[in-house]
Amino acid sequence: MKTMTLLMWAGSILALVLALAHLAIAGFLAQRVWELQTLWFLGSGVALLLGALLNIITLRVAQRELVVRNCLILGNTLVAGFFMLAVPLLKAPQALVGLVLYVGLTVGAVLYRPSEYAMPDTST
Repeated sequence: MKTMTLLMWAGSILALVLALAHLAIAGFLAQRVWELQTLWFLGSGVALLLGALLNIITLRVAQRELVVRNCLILGNTLVAGFFMLAVPLLKAPQALVGLVLYVGLTVGAVLYRPSEYAMPDTST
């Protein structure tokens, strides 16, 4: 596999781990107190999970689908944009980590064609 392939896979898996951690924290908060902020926190965790899954699906399945690649670029850009808005508001290191991660995933999705970072066909 090429270096960019490995970086895209590593970033996608890291995004998935961070999304699952976010959802775990949201679930813990929801058990203690259920209020509007908890719901928004849970919703943002779901959005992060969907963003991570879109990256993994694109890397694994959609080898030559331009529509899927464009959806990936749009999704990563939106998530990076929301992290950009969150960094000055939250002043938390995890928001900065998310911003750097999704900017990297966006740049990777723009620069490389899906066929270049798809997993090799092992069905034969």
